[in-house]
Amino acid sequence: MSDTITAIDIIKRSVALHPTFFTDHLAMRLQNDTAYAAGHYNQAIRRSVEASAKAYRRAIDAIEADDVKRLSDDMGAGVVALNVACKLQCLPPHVRTAAALRTWPNA
Repeated sequence: MSDTITAIDIIKRSVALHPTFFTDHLAMRLQNDTAYAAGHYNQAIRRSVEASAKAYRRAIDAIEADDVKRLSDDMGAGVVALNVACKLQCLPPHVRTAAALRTWPNA
């Protein structure tokens, strides 16, 4: 992998290689988080999982609108999309971390 690859580059590659599988996997994660939040009694955990579910929804919306660049401005949605893209591409954690730091250096 190049030393200049960004999170957006990795996400774009997943969209290009397997667009339906990628968005289906994001939707599955969204559904899991939504179900978990609905059934959890701890309010702090519920809020955290609901925020994650909203990030998955924004990521799906950006990809379906063919506007992956939007994810560079939305770190939450970008990170969840990056995590799924890296898993689908079998990229190791250090590549994901380096790409995220290049995309969101002030995070």
